[in-house]
Amino acid sequence: MSKNGGWTVDLKEYAHNIRVDLRLGLSICDSTKEKRTNLIKLGNVLTGQMKRSYQISYYKDAYNYDTVRSGLDFYRNKSIAIPVKKLVNVSLSIVYRIISNVNQRMNNEHLLNIVPDVGEMHQYYGMANKLGGSDVLLNESKVDNIIKGFDNNTLPHEFGHTLGLVHVDLNIASSYAKNQQFPIMRQRTKDSTNVMFGGKSRYMHNTTSTTIVPEQIDVIIINYRSGIINQ
Repeated sequence: MSKNGGWTVDLKEYAHNIRVDLRLGLSICDSTKEKRTNLIKLGNVLTGQMKRSYQISYYKDAYNYDTVRSGLDFYRNKSIAIPVKKLVNVSLSIVYRIISNVNQRMNNEHLLNIVPDVGEMHQYYGMANKLGGSDVLLNESKVDNIIKGFDNNTLPHEFGHTLGLVHVDLNIASSYAKNQQFPIMRQRTKDSTNVMFGGKSRYMHNTTSTTIVPEQIDVIIINYRSGIINQ
């Protein structure tokens, strides 16, 4: 795995359950001239929003393995796979620190950087530097709504991009990973509050687009193991 970011993904499988631990090391910086944001409060809000979105539990089809002894000379014992349903529990933790300059960010950290509402950022709430990247820019004009709880989507959405998640309503989701794209009927029902809908989607709402589904956790695990995360 790359050392250019702060995500670690740890999976431990037991006889009856699977534990997935998502951990993020993060630096938070305010690069605006006025520096009005309470960064500690922002860090605490980020932690709460990420936990509400990504800490989920669900059942998953899996296998336990057992050995059947042959009881006969010259015949090997056999290993058999026993299908079971295991409870998956996903936990998320964030360790953040406040920095006054982006150059103080360490290699094993992601960066959340508040920037002025000018230029390209004027049309965005926030922006990850790339899919699986380690930088998230946050428009200073949107910070107040995030801290006040009016925007529960922007931060979990952009940090979702750093985990390699794409917009679930665009064709790129199908070409990048089939289990990241939702069929229309699913969009209209239980998954209509997914955190990774694009900004122009009819299903995207700042207050309620906050949820993650099991398939996206699977994608995160695959992305981490394949080196897509922490670029």
